[in-house]
Amino acid sequence: PKAPFPNPQTFEPLEPFRCGSILGYCMLPMCLLAALVLFLPGGLVTGAVAAALVLWCASKATGQFMRCLPHAEGKRMVVAYPCFTLYTLYALLSVY
Repeated sequence: PKAPFPNPQTFEPLEPFRCGSILGYCMLPMCLLAALVLFLPGGLVTGAVAAALVLWCASKATGQFMRCLPHAEGKRMVVAYPCFTLYTLYALLSVY
């Protein structure tokens, strides 16, 4: 059985279902963006909304990953970059 308080010095890999759950949960604002794009005028307004939602999604996903990966302390930007890239691609698919 697992200890209730895992040792942060040990390496525990992130399970695929947890990784998918974090990315999917934090992608919910991208669904909102897909709906908003139908009603917002194109251009600067849509770009600003998309940028704000991408930053929110990436920051929340990064925070969740940092909580799940205590051995990744001090590597927040290394975790944030793939999250930011993923959510940016989904935003581009929604906007265009």
